[in-house]
Amino acid sequence: MPVTVLKAWIRLTLYRRQLKNAKLAVASLQKRLGKEGVSDRDAAVPVVAAAREVERIEAEIELIRTGRLILKGIRLGLDPPPEEWLYTRQVLHENGSRAVSTLTRLGEAKFRRQILTEKRSRWEFWLKLIPPIILALTGLLGTLIGVVALLKK
Repeated sequence: MPVTVLKAWIRLTLYRRQLKNAKLAVASLQKRLGKEGVSDRDAAVPVVAAAREVERIEAEIELIRTGRLILKGIRLGLDPPPEEWLYTRQVLHENGSRAVSTLTRLGEAKFRRQILTEKRSRWEFWLKLIPPIILALTGLLGTLIGVVALLKK
């Protein structure tokens, strides 16, 4: 496994763990504030802040997934996905906000289908090319064996 793939996999795993913990934190915060009798207006600020953290982590995960898919497509010689397949949103960070463009679920499925089709067509090319070569080589080998046997007599 190449090092960059391993690093991306580790980052993705860490983000998934953070996402799970952040979602649990939002749920426990809502439950705790509900038990304490805090009004919805007062509870909105910490809950929204926790929900933004969940959104930020989800955006990071989607960025990694989108980047990996687009890189696979580029390696296969595919065009980048069209703008209709991308979803752009503003994600808040500690130092401000930034626009994040990721593939939508439909765009991801369509792009995966393009990658699969391209891989399949490449395999079909080799599967059409290899059998005639093998047949020719076995024919040549049989002819060579026949000639050697004839020369020995």
